Amino acid sequence: MSETPYIGMDCHDGHSQVAVMASDGTILDERRVTDSALAEFAGSPVASMATGFYRHVYETLDEHMDVTLVNPKKTRVIAEASVKTDNIDAQMLAHLLRANLLAESYVPPREICEQRDLVRTRKTLVETLTVRSYSESTYILPNEGRFHPE
Repeated sequence: MSETPYIGMDCHDGHSQVAVMASDGTILDERRVTDSALAEFAGSPVASMATGFYRHVYETLDEHMDVTLVNPKKTRVIAEASVKTDNIDAQMLAHLLRANLLAESYVPPREICEQRDLVRTRKTLVETLTVRSYSESTYILPNEGRFHPE
């Protein structure tokens, strides 16, 4: 019976750098994979950074794996590293996962995420409408209420 490996994953848009580590700390595999190839690691514990686009990767992984989303600012060994590469970050995540030393990030339930998306969308629409309204008023107000584009 083979042991379950620990996986550190440094995610990017469309691909991830993966480090697969045994329980004794030896690196079993390191490679760059596309998001569609992540299913091969099903059933393994995975540590991934909470980046700006974590949600797609997290939701994909969470269906098949035990995912730990890591707070990068609280994981000092990665945040303050003098040499930062995708390989090193993935290895460090695997090491910290194996040693149970990760600072986890909170992942809200799907319903909360959807509500936050609605609020973000509304905020963007209001900002866009406000900018457009201000730019149109620069044409209308100086011309006594008549619209005269230059």
